[in-house]
Amino acid sequence: MPNTFEIERRPNGVLWLWSDLELADDGELARVIAQPISDGYWRLTDGASVFFHASTHGARLDARRIDTLAKSLPSGVTLNAAGELVIEPVSQKCLDQYATRHLSGQLVLSHAIANAGRSLRERFENTLGNLLEANLGREHIQKRTRVYGASGHSIEIPFLLTLEEGKPLLMQYVSKKKDNSFDWSTVYSTAGRCSDLRLAGYEDSQRLVVIDDIDADPNSLGQATTALAESATVLRFSASPAWSTRLRNKSSLLST
Repeated sequence: MPNTFEIERRPNGVLWLWSDLELADDGELARVIAQPISDGYWRLTDGASVFFHASTHGARLDARRIDTLAKSLPSGVTLNAAGELVIEPVSQKCLDQYATRHLSGQLVLSHAIANAGRSLRERFENTLGNLLEANLGREHIQKRTRVYGASGHSIEIPFLLTLEEGKPLLMQYVSKKKDNSFDWSTVYSTAGRCSDLRLAGYEDSQRLVVIDDIDADPNSLGQATTALAESATVLRFSASPAWSTRLRNKSSLLST
């Protein structure tokens, strides 16, 4: 399993699966609670800790906002009326797999509802890094690596993924502004770097850009995606559990 949990046994057969990955903003560690239900099956929950964590930092969540957030979650993860992230039922043999998916859901939700704190760009990079580590393994991720483009310029790559020998994946990202639109100077500079990398011989499948699509303005998101797709494979942040699984299995992303 890419992410390793530290298991804390609790009364009534409950397991607390501690991760070393942080929820947005203040360093609180994410935890998956595994509750036994029957015949070797489990119910996975966060005990509404992500919502509680956000509320203590001033986040305001009405019914419409909660409904939007629920739609951004990974497949199989639900958000119930009590504010819990839940996956159930989960068999014993699939516990590791779905605990990692639940963790991904916590990180996505935590990022989406995080209030003030670090800059939006810094916060998004931190959350994306945590998701990559949870799903792919820390040993396969190099941060802030420099490579050379065809122009001879040194290009800083936020995340270089070494999943397949001799074929590094160069992942950049575009985060939202406070008004949920995108900074076009960032979009164009990212597209320009990807074009430089293409001319340097990096294949389409190696040039990746993750775009923060959760709550993004639809028109701005569409325009930014179109601009980036000219020179890179564009991945939506909300779909990270799906495309990270494809990366882990060394499957092509070009059809997603």
